[in-house]
Amino acid sequence: MEALETQGFFEAVYDDVSSETLEELFGPVLKELFGVPLDVKMIMNHSDMPYEAYAPRRPGCNFESLKVDDASSDSSLSNFVALLWPPNGNPHFCEVVGTYIRKIRELETMMRLMVVEALGVEKEWESLEKSVVYELRMTEYDAPENQETMVAMSTHLDINIITILRQQKARDWRS
Repeated sequence: MEALETQGFFEAVYDDVSSETLEELFGPVLKELFGVPLDVKMIMNHSDMPYEAYAPRRPGCNFESLKVDDASSDSSLSNFVALLWPPNGNPHFCEVVGTYIRKIRELETMMRLMVVEALGVEKEWESLEKSVVYELRMTEYDAPENQETMVAMSTHLDINIITILRQQKARDWRS
């Protein structure tokens, strides 16, 4: 709580996501995702998916991202995959991303419970738990323009209660 109150963030070390899952996710799975043709990814913003499920690179924006709303729902993940890989989807993508989401959800639940307990509002846990919807945004950043600061994204504010960032070392997934 002290870190949240004074800094607004903290670093959590969570080893429950296997190295195999991380290697698969941050290797072939995301390479395949970001390799989907642009016209197919653009469908994400014209379907019944919530606003800006796909954020393309554009001037002043050094990243590309795709978002799965209600990511802990198998049907939401399947619907997301069906739009990108018709007609049969991508079972391997669903398996790897689904495994990752389940583990990260465990971490988020633990963190949220610790915050609720630290604030002394445990009686609100059940209603809070029912209201949680998980969003997974997979983002591929270009190298930072400013090599001195290595800042790749401008200052911004996430509107969620908790944001978990899994930073991966830079690599060229396009090669």
